[in-house]
Amino acid sequence: MKECLLRVFVSYDLDVKCAGASAHTTRMQNNRFLSALHITAQVLEMGYLEYKNLIGRCGLYCGACTIYRAYKDDGDFLTHVAAYFKCPPEKVRCEGCQALTPECWGNDCKIVQCTKAKGFSFCHQCPQFDDKSCDKYNELAQRYLEDNVDARANLAKIKAGQVDEWIAESKERFKCPHCHKPLPEGYKKCYHCGKEFAKML
Repeated sequence: MKECLLRVFVSYDLDVKCAGASAHTTRMQNNRFLSALHITAQVLEMGYLEYKNLIGRCGLYCGACTIYRAYKDDGDFLTHVAAYFKCPPEKVRCEGCQALTPECWGNDCKIVQCTKAKGFSFCHQCPQFDDKSCDKYNELAQRYLEDNVDARANLAKIKAGQVDEWIAESKERFKCPHCHKPLPEGYKKCYHCGKEFAKML
């Protein structure tokens, strides 16, 4: 990403010089542009890291998890989820599988506990994944497959190094087709704009 941004800067520098600007003016413009470029790079990197935290150990996209969305989106949806799980709203919080803090809901996930105990980052690293002998994973994968979410196929993409493509696909899939705001998996009505849609996410 940084190399790409530097190419933009060099291109800008050449454009200014070709336009006949003085050396002093060019330096001033370049300094302002470089400062703005540095800030842009930081913002992009922060967003990139945030998405990386949403790579589920089991192959699910944490950005479409009900707990994660309730924590991030707050408001009535957080109140609704807390009431469903019969817990205080402050207990409904999670930063994603790759950024768990002691307060995160995800620490109680059986998959998270299992991978941590075995020293794995993802389920595909476990020998039981390939021979399909893990009951915990088989149950989870089947449940989500019924909602047209293929966790095994997702892990295959993660294993193949296609993480960026998968995250982009997931981000595009799990959003309201009307207001385009992110939503959890399995919803047919947007709690942001209130509109319904025919196909469940």
